[in-house]
Amino acid sequence: MATSTSTLKITRNQLAKFCGDDETIRQFEKLFGLVVTLDNSSGGSSDPVATTFETINQNLNSYPKQLGYTLGKLTAILYTVGSSSITKTLGYAGDTLETIVLSGDTPAGINLTKTLVYSSGDLVNVLYS
Repeated sequence: MATSTSTLKITRNQLAKFCGDDETIRQFEKLFGLVVTLDNSSGGSSDPVATTFETINQNLNSYPKQLGYTLGKLTAILYTVGSSSITKTLGYAGDTLETIVLSGDTPAGINLTKTLVYSSGDLVNVLYS
């Protein structure tokens, strides 16, 4: 049986009234087969692509994690999310962070890569793919 995924757009304030916490949100997603994208504002999101990546990226910090270092630089973070796991891989050019990639048991249909674009050492753009 194929599963379909829908996207529910809801503000954090609206969801807090309904669910209350991140664990309840995950249960809600599984129960209804939805991917919940949290918008931190009281209204709509100005960039749903960024909001989806950033919401997952930020919510990961509430889970147990293992840090991985290469040559003294943080290069990977493995998060344990219940019986699943998500890895955040950090890519550098020299000492400059250039990419953040989410992999593993991520929600379907979201962009998994955040690329930081610099000009003369200044951050000038952020791309999601």
